[in-house]
Amino acid sequence: MDGNPNRPYSPDYRDFQPRAGFSYKARERIIVRANYGRSYLPVTGAGSEGINQTGFSRRTSIISSVQTGIPFNTLDRPYPDRLLQPFNGSLGLATNIGSGISFFDPDFKIPYVDQWMTGVTLELPAKVGIELAYVGNRSRRLPINGLAINEVSRAERERAIEALGGNASYLSELVPNPFAGLVPGTALNNPTVGRGQLLRPYPQFQGITMDRVNAGAAQYDGLEMSINRRLSQGLLAVVSYTYSRQYEEGVSSAGATTPTQTAGYLNNGFDAAPWRAISGVDRPHRFTVTALYDLPIGQGRLIGRDLTGILNRVVSGWQVNVIGEVQSGTPTAAPNAMLLSPSAALPAGEQSIDRWFDNSTAANPRPDGTYAWAVLPPNAFRTLTVRLPDVRDPSAAQWALSVFKNVRFTDRVGAQFRVEMFNAFNTPIYGAPDVGVNSPRYGRVTPDQINFPRQTQLGLRLVF
Repeated sequence: MDGNPNRPYSPDYRDFQPRAGFSYKARERIIVRANYGRSYLPVTGAGSEGINQTGFSRRTSIISSVQTGIPFNTLDRPYPDRLLQPFNGSLGLATNIGSGISFFDPDFKIPYVDQWMTGVTLELPAKVGIELAYVGNRSRRLPINGLAINEVSRAERERAIEALGGNASYLSELVPNPFAGLVPGTALNNPTVGRGQLLRPYPQFQGITMDRVNAGAAQYDGLEMSINRRLSQGLLAVVSYTYSRQYEEGVSSAGATTPTQTAGYLNNGFDAAPWRAISGVDRPHRFTVTALYDLPIGQGRLIGRDLTGILNRVVSGWQVNVIGEVQSGTPTAAPNAMLLSPSAALPAGEQSIDRWFDNSTAANPRPDGTYAWAVLPPNAFRTLTVRLPDVRDPSAAQWALSVFKNVRFTDRVGAQFRVEMFNAFNTPIYGAPDVGVNSPRYGRVTPDQINFPRQTQLGLRLVF
């Protein structure tokens, strides 16, 4: 329309999604497998499928009262001054002048993920199997919202940083406003305005942000191992262990297709690339065990093989089930401050809920007077990434236990009585430590349990 594109971003018709895989029987009990696939991710959900229509839509607010207690609008006349009409591009480059605007990256491409796996399966005697596999994925072109493109230049920003010899109030100092009286209803209509506003590339707008910037990325690499014993002599068990690392760039969770609420840059508008950090869901070590054991008690079993009658019905048909999970905690969020030490991690044995990491500051120094953290000065650029690489949030082993009693009334009718306990040992997991460097609880974990306490439930199931 009028020489402008009629799409929010250019279409892409080259999204090829290949798949490949093979399986090879190397020996009688050894099988090798591998596969690869690419998938393009959906861009729907959480508003990411919407179209930004700046200038082509306007919101009309209802004025419920102009005097306290006296309705102004009625149901038969809710908009006495009629609906506000959109400008429909009639204002041209003056659309939304005096306020902030945002738009979609016209070069937006559909994000995608490459996934692959290679592994080997070994079949051992006694119905035991071992599986080893390397699993990886790479998510690319993940969308990021809110990239600022109307910020002051780095040179002007540095003039407001005291550590560089500048004045902290340089950008906020009020100066005569050339837009005064020209943009009613906006902050730019006042007689004065902050100097930083007039130093923007487009000073007639308070801010300009670009959404759906294909700058986000994520990756996962994991070594997965499992040992399983198929049902034999009443025992079924699976033991698994995963060692993995997960990273992300500019997105709040690995593989997320929903853009973050703020741009994934440490210094939005000044950084050439988004931050890169350990993923917020990264758990390097994860161990799980699942076992079901049919107790060998009762008629014809290892124990009490000659039992009959009521006693046999009472002691036979029992099963025990155990599910356990032990895993690393997720990375602790990094404070928006300056880390003066090489690491914030505490020596082994010193970590507690009252001091989860080295939280020493100028107001709360170490015994020798030194400290690890300093408040980020006004206008200073952040250099610390978003998560601490060597400090993890609390985690604890979780176990679930259950006991089943199976009873047969006839060949076709039976019942199962179940007693199940989740978090059987009532082990609490607390939340993340406080990372507000000015907070009185900085570096402390509030002992509020975030997992479920022990829960016990009884069940009776009729089988026929």
